[in-house]
Amino acid sequence: MRDVDEITSIILKINSVVDRLGARVVVVIPPVFETSDPRRMNSNVNKVIDAAIKGIRAKSKDVLFIDDRRSTRYLGEKNSDYYYHYDHPSPRYGVELYRRLSQLL
Repeated sequence: MRDVDEITSIILKINSVVDRLGARVVVVIPPVFETSDPRRMNSNVNKVIDAAIKGIRAKSKDVLFIDDRRSTRYLGEKNSDYYYHYDHPSPRYGVELYRRLSQLL
């Protein structure tokens, strides 16, 4: 759980600084093509991130999240145009992310 504590602490510290500047923190977790595989949906990495998000939300209502790790809109071969080499988000994802961020803030 050390990783969970470390992630939670870092995001909360960033939020503290950003809050003093009158801005908001948005944590973006883009999709990864391979997570359409059900065996990877509950990987140890995803469990750590899930626990960290839960801990952050318990301590701060100010931090916003866009978490697309499990979003069927972006996952799987049928959505491969959202990726470069299946592991980096493409400009198409960037355009949609920008629209979503604009609506949040």
